Amino acid sequence: MSKLRIGKHLSESSITEILDLLLNDDKDFLISLFRDYISSTAERVISLREDFAASDFESISLTSHAHSGSSGIIGAHVMQRLCHRIERKIKDDTNDELQELIVSFAQIASETEKDLKIVIEYLENFH
Repeated sequence: MSKLRIGKHLSESSITEILDLLLNDDKDFLISLFRDYISSTAERVISLREDFAASDFESISLTSHAHSGSSGIIGAHVMQRLCHRIERKIKDDTNDELQELIVSFAQIASETEKDLKIVIEYLENFH
């Protein structure tokens, strides 16, 4: 497999490992997995903003926890660490930085999407 260059929001070693294991079996599955992640991330950005506006910290925690797992699976470790920070803030009842973390979530989501689109394009052109 040729060398894949991706941005800083994805773990290159994790992505390469996933691709090495699965590419020969079903690249369409991987493309679908990454597109689903992008879609669910966009939905979660909206949910986090709405839940913060409603002071629904339990929903923010649940959304962050779910997205942390999804992020870890696909190698989006920057997002995974941010989700852990959001969860800790809520667990520790220190919501003072929560709005800034949700803004960061949206920014990192955008950057991660760009990185994943590079991976998707790579997969689509891989023979």
